[in-house]
Order: sequence, then structure tokens, then C-alpha cells
Amino acid sequence: MVSRAALLVPARKILICALIFLGLLALYGWQLSRPAVLVWDEQIHVPAAQAVLAGTGPKLHFLRHPPLGKEIMALSIWALGEGFFTYRFPSALAAAASGLLVFLLGWKLTNRWGTGIVAVLFWSTSTLVYLHARLAMLDMMTTFFFLAAWCAYFPIIKNPQASSRNWLYLACALVAIGGGIKIIDFILYPIFFLGLILLRRQWPLKKSLPHFFIAALGFPILFFCLAFLREGYSLPEFRGLLRAMYALQVLPHRDFAGLSPWYDWFLLKAQVWYWSPHHSSSQRFGALCVNNPVLWLAGTVSILFLLLRGPKSQRLGIWLFSLAVPLQIVFWMIFKKQTILTYGLLLEPMFCIATPALLQAFSAKLKKVPNLFWIWSLILVLGSGYYFWRVFPEVFGQFY
Repeated sequence: MVSRAALLVPARKILICALIFLGLLALYGWQLSRPAVLVWDEQIHVPAAQAVLAGTGPKLHFLRHPPLGKEIMALSIWALGEGFFTYRFPSALAAAASGLLVFLLGWKLTNRWGTGIVAVLFWSTSTLVYLHARLAMLDMMTTFFFLAAWCAYFPIIKNPQASSRNWLYLACALVAIGGGIKIIDFILYPIFFLGLILLRRQWPLKKSLPHFFIAALGFPILFFCLAFLREGYSLPEFRGLLRAMYALQVLPHRDFAGLSPWYDWFLLKAQVWYWSPHHSSSQRFGALCVNNPVLWLAGTVSILFLLLRGPKSQRLGIWLFSLAVPLQIVFWMIFKKQTILTYGLLLEPMFCIATPALLQAFSAKLKKVPNLFWIWSLILVLGSGYYFWRVFPEVFGQFY
């Protein structure tokens, strides 16, 4: 018979998770229907979702991204009716759920609940997350599946065994779903593969790799065929769309390859736009929305240190997680011409988790100083929160 004390522990965890999710949903859902006009890529995705719902064959709307994200928006419109709130609700819901996964990943990767708490605090101060959570775009939904795939892959890193193949299939399926929204999720497959190579003693490659290749190749083919063929595409059209979206005609694709200068990556130029009265309001708005420089600077330093520590067995999970940052940079170098910060939403959870993970590692070595982790974390969270509060009147006034 299960004791009452044993039941209280999971009950408390469920309560904490519920409070985090509902709190974030309230933050991102407040006055979600404003602005009452379609902005930026909403002008592409919302008409595509409406066309999916109407069954009018929205082929032209899928030239840039796969159809799954638009189909999720269409489901929201079908369930809740037409309106700016329903267009954006999937993004707000995904942002709240992603924040919860950031908390859980930070906790599980370091075995410290404090890491998860600090990570979700950083997440709540991200201007980039707030922006995408309040717009009918694809980025927040694909970020959720990106993090969900990490959560499914983590048990393999923690305790490799024969049953890990079930987690591997689930992780690859979640990557495929995210890739069915926006292709950037597929950067996880090389990381998962590397993880299996490093775990070869605990889970031999003869057992792990066949399952990986079946899942990594099978799920994307299945989901893409179901999505595109359901929308009425012929096989040549399907093949042409995949070539266009993935830019696989030539590597590197000469029309897309390249990155903006390094000072764009850390938004130094954008900060100049903010403080200078000589630039347009649209430049100022875009610069402030892209990211929180305190979070990005702390996260970049943390990722660098964690990568230099190497793939030690006890830190393999956080090392692989950190590896996604340089891998994403390589991805954008091959496939895109835009600066990585323009579409760098997937870097936000890595920075949110890596920063407290590094602070936790350093504070553990300095045991003579009590609560050093919380002191350092509080300073950085307050700095990140101050930037969020400082820009609120100008940036978020656009929404309210």
C-alpha cells in the first residue's frame, strides 16, 4: 500500500508544474487579441490556416514552410472561432508549455530544482519569447516540439538500456512533428546520433543505431506524406516543395548561405538603434523585440564554458544540449542568409538552462560560501528583468 507521504511528493511536483504553466499562460495570453491587425508573418500564416479550414487548397502558402503549423492554427480557429485571439492562441499555449519544459529540463539535467526555477525566470524575461508567444507565427510551436524531443531523449542519457528504444522513437517522432512545422527542429538528429555514439558502452551501437535510423528517417517521411498528400499535392509538387524549403539543390545554397556580422549576433548594432534618436521607430521596435541582451550574453558565456568542459559522463546531457547552439549556427550558415538572431528562438531555452547550470557547477565547488548559486542567479535574473521592464513601455505598448 502506498503511503500518504509518498503520494505528497508527486502531488507537489504536479502543483508546481501547474502553477508555472498557468502563470506563463496568463503572462502570454493577457490581451492577446491586440494588436487587432495582422503583423509580420501573420499575414502569411493566418490566411494559410483559413485556407486549410476552408479546404481551398492553400498551395501557395506552403512554399516557405511545411503545412503542419497552419493546420494547428486552423484547429484553433475551428475550435474557438475567428479572431485575433484564436489566431495567436497556439503560440501563447506553446510558449507556456515550453516554459514548463524549460523548468523540467533544467531540473533534470542538473538534478537541482533550483536550476529549473532560475531557468524559467530567465524564460519569463525573454523579449524574444514574449514577442513570438503573442503572434500567430510558427516559431513558438516548433520550439515546444524541440524541447519535448529533448525531454524524451533525456532518459536515454540518464539510464541507457534496452527500453531506451521506446524513448528514442518518441524523441525522433517529436523532432519530425516539429520539423513538420519549421525545418530547424531537424538539427536535433545529429545531436541524438552523437549521443548514441558516446553511449556505445552502455547501449551498444548494434542495438541503438538501427532503431535511430528507422525512427529518424521513417517519421519525417510519414508525417510529410500525410500532411502534403492530404492537402492535394502531387508527388512532383511534393518533391519540388521539399527541395525549395530545405534548399538542398546545392550545399551551400548560393542564394541563402551566409551570416550577418558578429555584432549583429549580439545585437550591439540593435542596441545602438535603441539609444540613437536618428533611426526609425520600426528599427527600434525590431531591435528591442529580438532578444534580451543580458540573457544572451550570460547564456553565450555559459554555453562556451559548458562546451569546453567536455562530454563527461555525468554532464553528457547538458553538454549535448549546449552543443545545439554551435550546430544551429552551422545550420543557418548553410541554409539561410538572415542573421541567426532573427530566427534564433531555439537558442533561448539553451541560454535559460545553461546559465543556471553553470552557476550551479561553480557554486558547488565553492561550498564555503552559502547560497552562492542563488546570489549569482538573483543578480542575473534581476538584470534580465530590468531590461524587460525598461523596454516594456516602448515595445509592448505596441500590443496594448
